[in-house]
Amino acid sequence: MRDLKKALGKVLAEIGALEPVTLGTSQKPKVSQAEKEKVEEVIAQQRTFNSRVLTLAISMLVAIFLAAMFLALYHINRPTFAAAAIGGNLLSLLLIVSWMRRLWIERGIIDLAQFAIRELPPDEGIKLACSMYFGLLAAKTETKSNLSRKKNNRNIGPV
Repeated sequence: MRDLKKALGKVLAEIGALEPVTLGTSQKPKVSQAEKEKVEEVIAQQRTFNSRVLTLAISMLVAIFLAAMFLALYHINRPTFAAAAIGGNLLSLLLIVSWMRRLWIERGIIDLAQFAIRELPPDEGIKLACSMYFGLLAAKTETKSNLSRKKNNRNIGPV
């Protein structure tokens, strides 16, 4: 989603949707259909990328499972080796499944955003893209940076 944040931020900045809102009677400029299509294109590219990464993750899951089962069956007379192969397999499969879960959630968010932006009028579609940028993507990275700051502050002793 980091790539989506960068690409979406770049397109929204080009459109002028990331500029601060001024109070008063000034109106925001109208958004054209072409600008909305730029946002749709960015989301479609990210969806394609996520689909490829998800396919890679599923392929890795199957390959690791088959390799571990082959090793366990090949070394069936050595139970410690077979147990180690199956145990290591389960651990690596657990890590891949947790990675796949995150990818699947991101894919669902992107699919919903792509469908909604396609169906909405240009102004509303850009508002949704801005909400997605600030609500989901920026908040996600801020949470990670706040956690890393807390870890760094914890290591500092009294002065």
